[in-house]
Amino acid sequence: MKNEYLKSYAKINLFLKVGKKLKKNNLHNVQSLIFLINLFDVIKIKQINHPRDKIKFIGKFNKNVSRSNNTVNKSMKILREKGFVKKNNKYSIEVIKNIPVFSGLGGGSSNAATIVKSFLKNKQLPLTDINYFSKKIGSDFRIFLKSKQIYQKNLIKIIDLAKKHKFYFILIYP
Repeated sequence: MKNEYLKSYAKINLFLKVGKKLKKNNLHNVQSLIFLINLFDVIKIKQINHPRDKIKFIGKFNKNVSRSNNTVNKSMKILREKGFVKKNNKYSIEVIKNIPVFSGLGGGSSNAATIVKSFLKNKQLPLTDINYFSKKIGSDFRIFLKSKQIYQKNLIKIIDLAKKHKFYFILIYP
């Protein structure tokens, strides 16, 4: 893998309907219309000769990211566990945090999905693995595997919208 610079986009929900809590996973069922917006973290990945991955968060919103328990660490662990990344291959991953942490914009899940897609190189992730990543990373993970405009019918069923709409949003972060 050569040096890669990836855009990890934020999302906004145009509406969010929270339904009843599901007994099987204790999560609320949700419906939402979601757009990926032109606000993104930049992720730099390069293979290194080192005994461990080197994961670093920089940028305006890096302060609240846990260095030991974050979606980048989790996604790399799962990628190795599932055999998508060789256990002996180690990487330097730098995330420039432009998406505010804990803002509801999906930055952590987007980072994880962007990294997973990068290592898969356009291969389709099997549904069982998508479910596994979603369970370990967060239910938003599956959203970031899709296109830029998504209808989330429930926690599992996510539909790419065929017609592309052009909207303009202003986000205010006080």
